[in-house]
Amino acid sequence: MEKFRCMVHPAKFSISLGTFLLLLILGISQTAIGHTAAGLVLVILCIPFFLIQMLYGSVVRFSDEKIIQSYLGISIRQVNWSDILEVGVIGTRIFNKKHPEKTGSVYIYFSRETLTDEQRFKMSLEWPPLHKIFICYTEKHFEQIQMIWSKNVPSFNIGRLSL
Repeated sequence: MEKFRCMVHPAKFSISLGTFLLLLILGISQTAIGHTAAGLVLVILCIPFFLIQMLYGSVVRFSDEKIIQSYLGISIRQVNWSDILEVGVIGTRIFNKKHPEKTGSVYIYFSRETLTDEQRFKMSLEWPPLHKIFICYTEKHFEQIQMIWSKNVPSFNIGRLSL
C-alpha cells in the first residue's frame, strides 16, 4: 500500500520544462521560416533540458515494501526497502566557506550501500546521482520517510538544518 508520493524537485522541473519547450518552439519556428541550421541547433540544445525535466519531474512513490521512481507512469527504477542500506540528507553546494549555512539544494537520497564522508562529498560534487533515487528535502518528506525508515540518517553539508 502506497504511503505517499512526491515529485523529485518541482521547481527544477518547471524551469527545465519551460526551457525545453521554449527551445523546441524556437527551433521549430526557425525551421518553418527557412533557417534550418538554426532550427536544428535549437532542437539539439533542447535535448539536455528534456532529460533534466525527466529526472526532476519524475514521481517517487513510497510504500512499506519498496520505493518506485516513475516518469509519466512508466517505472524508471524500483528498490525494496530491504535493499537500502542508507537514507541520507545532502546539500549540493559544498564550496561556500563564507556562508556555510547556504547549502544549495538539499536532497534526501536512498542508497544500496553505506557511504563514507568522502563518497558523500564526491556525490555532492557530481550531483545528481543517476544510480540513486533522491527527492528534494522538505520537513514533511523527511517526517514521512522516518515513519518507514527507523535507522540513523547521516547528513552531509546541510548547514544549520537540524534533523
